[in-house]
Amino acid sequence: MSHERQDWLAGRWRRWLLVAAVTLGVVLPSARQAPAHPHVWIEAGVTLVIGRGLIEAMQVSWTFDDYYSTLILEDFDQNSDGALSEAELALVAENQQAEDLASYNYFTHIKLGDRALKIETVKDFRASFDQGLLRFTFTVPIHPAIDPAATPLTFSLYDPEYYIDIAINWADPIQYAGELPNSCHPVVAEDEMNPIYFGMVYPYLVQLRCDDS
Repeated sequence: MSHERQDWLAGRWRRWLLVAAVTLGVVLPSARQAPAHPHVWIEAGVTLVIGRGLIEAMQVSWTFDDYYSTLILEDFDQNSDGALSEAELALVAENQQAEDLASYNYFTHIKLGDRALKIETVKDFRASFDQGLLRFTFTVPIHPAIDPAATPLTFSLYDPEYYIDIAINWADPIQYAGELPNSCHPVVAEDEMNPIYFGMVYPYLVQLRCDDS
C-alpha cells in the first residue's frame, strides 16, 4: 500500500475515532491504541449480466458504513448544504479512481476456470448516496463472455491488506440481469486456501456451480 493511501485512510480513521468517542461518551488516549484493522466497512452486492446464456459482465456495488459515509459527505460538500450534488458526487468518484484501485484489482477477485481475471479498468464507476450511505457502483466486463456450464466462475471481494472489510449477503450472494441456466446456482464458503491479515481472516468465496458442468 502506498504511503498516500495509508495517510488518506489513517486521517479518516482518526476522524472516525473522534466521532465514535463523542457518540459513545468515551475518551481515547491515543488513536494508536485503536485496533489497526479494518478502517472501513463495506456491504457489497454483485449482479451478473447474462446474455444468451453467457456471462458478459459483473456489476459490483459497495455501500459504506455510516461513519465513513459521513466523512465523505463532509469532505466533498463544497457548498455546505448537507448533501452532495451530481457534480460533487462526480468528484467523489474521480477521487476514488485516483486512489489507483486497479493496483488492488478493485478488490474484486474473479477466476474464470483456472484463470484469474486481471481488472485493469472498469466501466460506469459512479458514486451516490442512498439513505445517507455512500455507494459506489461499477461494472467489470468479462470478455469474451463465458458459458458458466463450461467455464466455472468464482469470485471474492476483499482487500488483501484488510484495511477495508467487505461483506456480502451469504444467503443471497448474486443477483442476475438476464437468464441464468437453471442448472446453475451459487455456493458460498470461506476461502481457506487464501487467508489474509496474517492468516487470521478467511475471505468468502462464491462459486457459481452448474450441475451439468
